[in-house]
Amino acid sequence: MVMLVQSATLSDDHPQRANTSFYAEGEELLYDVSWFGISIGTIRLQTLSVPEFLKAVKHKAVAYIDSRSGLPFIDIHLVAYTEMDSSFNSLNSYSYEEQDDGWQKIQYRYQLLEKKIVVEEATQETLDSPPQHSVVRDTIHLSRTPIQDGVSLVFLGRHLSQVQDSISYPTISNEKLGETLFYPLRPHSKVNIKAWKKPIHVVELSGKLKLEGIFGLTGDYKGWFSNDAAAIPITAEMKIILGSVKIELKQWNRKGWNPPE
Repeated sequence: MVMLVQSATLSDDHPQRANTSFYAEGEELLYDVSWFGISIGTIRLQTLSVPEFLKAVKHKAVAYIDSRSGLPFIDIHLVAYTEMDSSFNSLNSYSYEEQDDGWQKIQYRYQLLEKKIVVEEATQETLDSPPQHSVVRDTIHLSRTPIQDGVSLVFLGRHLSQVQDSISYPTISNEKLGETLFYPLRPHSKVNIKAWKKPIHVVELSGKLKLEGIFGLTGDYKGWFSNDAAAIPITAEMKIILGSVKIELKQWNRKGWNPPE
C-alpha cells in the first residue's frame, strides 16, 4: 500500500496539524456493533478524571464491551482501561473479563525505561472486590516506544485525524505485542447513521492491525471521524473471527456537540 515510517515519533510539523483539542473529560459515546446488519453487541467509551498523584498521566478512559444476550456464537463482557500521556500514548492499561466464576484481570505494567511490559493475571469475585491469586504470566520486551493499547488507539486516531503521513505504533493486545499502521487520510466525505437525520461530514482514516485483539480483531480497518474539533468516531469497519463488522455511533454525551453536517 504505502511506505511506512520506521519510528512512531511524530515529526516536528505534526503537532501543528494533529488534532489535540478533541479530548473532553466526562465524554461518553455508545456504539452499536453489527454483523451483516445483525446487532451483536455494544461498546461504551468514557473519558475519566485523572488523580493528581499520576503526574505523567494526562488522560484516562474506559471501554465497556458487551455482546448481546442470547447469541449462540459470542458471549463477551469486558471492561478495559487505559492511561495516556499528552500525546495519547499508553502509559498503563488493564482489563477485566467476565468468567463463569467471577472476573479475570489482566494488568500490563509498563517499564518503558527498561523497554519491557510485565503481564500479570488476577481473579476477582466482582469488579469492586480485591484481586486474588495474582501471578506474573509473561514479560514482553519492546524494541521501540511509545506504545499503544486497544483503547488508547481510539484516542490516537482522533489525535491524528488531520495528519497526512503514514505512521506505525507498537501495540499491546491479548498479552502479545503487535503493530498498528495508520495510512494517509482520504478526502473528506459524508456518512449516514441511524442516530442522526442528516449526512455527517467526516474524515476517513484507514490502516492495518498487525495483531489479534478481542474476538479475533485483526487486519485492515477503516474509521470515519467527525470533521470538526471534537473528532468523534462516527462509524468504523473492522474484521473479527466472524468476518467484517460495522461499529456505529448510537448515543453521545458531550456538552455542546452535535455531528457536523
